[in-house]
Amino acid sequence: MCRLFSNWQESRPGSGQHFGSTRKAPALPDVPVDGDPEELLGASQAAALLGYKSVGSFSSSLAQGNLPLLQTPDALTEKGGRRRWTRKRILEQAARRNPGK
Repeated sequence: MCRLFSNWQESRPGSGQHFGSTRKAPALPDVPVDGDPEELLGASQAAALLGYKSVGSFSSSLAQGNLPLLQTPDALTEKGGRRRWTRKRILEQAARRNPGK
């Protein structure tokens, strides 16, 4: 029994990938760094500016407390209450995450 599991584990398509799955995370938008510093940006834009590969990884990092400057949003949308942050705060957080860049 243990040998069968070992063979299956060695031949599986990858960590967490479902066989035959074609579902991929939506691409993040291209967000200019030099835009209006007071412009409110959403999670997908923040994820792109911070260098995350997906909104999910950004949201997970935010929930874990890894982005202290973004814990409190600057605004919430009227429809659905989605969080928004200023470009300035997002870029400040990016500078703290990657001090050498």
